[in-house]
Formats: sequence, structure tokens, C-alpha cells
Amino acid sequence: MRMFTMLLAALAAGTGLAAETFAFHGRLSKADGSAFANPLPLTITFCVYAQASGGEPLWGRMVPVKIERDGTFFVELSDAVGSVVTGAQKTHLKDALATLSGTAM
Repeated sequence: MRMFTMLLAALAAGTGLAAETFAFHGRLSKADGSAFANPLPLTITFCVYAQASGGEPLWGRMVPVKIERDGTFFVELSDAVGSVVTGAQKTHLKDALATLSGTAM
């Protein structure tokens, strides 16, 4: 299975501290810009980090995602989907978002 790690920085902006789910829409493309289409679900690793590069993830999940023919995908991230990323500092998404907004729980 291929794994993609996506940096979800700036998650806290506009989500509020009570957020328990986060909708994410994206497009995977090949190096030449053409759509990365795959008929089978891929497991994509989604992580929330406190900084733009480096460090351990605050929160993370590995989630099976269906990629459409044009390379697009949509996923709702929450504590209830996928499997926990090893090394994530927070168990709950809302706690990771609170850390980003400076009001750690």
C-alpha cells in the first residue's frame, strides 16, 4: 500500500476548539501533473503538526481513501476513523487543535 503524508498545518484557523471532525478534500497528481487515479483505496497518513516542518505529529490517522478518476479525494477525519499514527502526541483531534490555537487542554 502506498502511503502519503500530508501536512495539515493551520488547521485551527476557523475550526473552533470543539471540532471533532475535519473535512479534507485534495487531489493527488503524478510528477508530470496528470491525475493519480487508483481504483483501489489507498491508505493516506494525515497528520497535524505544530510547525511547518520537522517534529512529531500532534495528532494523526492512517485512513483508507478512495481516489477518483481525476485524482481527487474527500475524507472526513476524526478520532473514529482509520488507525492511530505511531508517535502522535494527542489522542483526540480537538486537543491537537487546541494546542495549535494556544489553548492546550
